[in-house]
Amino acid sequence: PKLSKDKMIKIFERITGMMQVVVMNLADHEQQVRKTAMQRGKEITNAEMEQYLMTQFRQAMSEVEKTVYVENQTTEEEVRSATLHYQDDADFKKTLTK
Repeated sequence: PKLSKDKMIKIFERITGMMQVVVMNLADHEQQVRKTAMQRGKEITNAEMEQYLMTQFRQAMSEVEKTVYVENQTTEEEVRSATLHYQDDADFKKTLTK
């Protein structure tokens, strides 16, 4: 693969760190959306909120991945290829389970 194991670990650690920020921001956003809805006399079901938050999460993670790929001068295709190559490597597996 074009990407070294160390580079892949760096990429996945960066994505994971940014993902944690996204999740925290979404939790805050959920509270704001529910509060605003209540103020307007509307109720949002848990299913509706889950669907909305999942959409927001996917969009945010897409942006995170693009940012990390640009930072590391790589592409999604190169990362996918390297992920398959290193998937059984112990060090790489540790990164995926953090």
